[in-house]
Amino acid sequence: MAVFYSHRLKSVIQHMVCDLGLTFPLDDQGARVSIAENRKMIEETAARLRVHVQFHETEQGMMAVFHSD
Repeated sequence: MAVFYSHRLKSVIQHMVCDLGLTFPLDDQGARVSIAENRKMIEETAARLRVHVQFHETEQGMMAVFHSD
């Protein structure tokens, strides 16, 4: 199983959502990491950056959508 690193996720969210103001969808379809298994870490990372995150179940797994508003 692959490892989901919070500092790497933080860098991507900070650049795309905080700096550029974009909405950033992230899904685990075809990935070796599970969003569901890493949900707490994802929520904590988003909270530290003051970014909203919503989780959606998909047919193939789960999606996390990060946005500033």
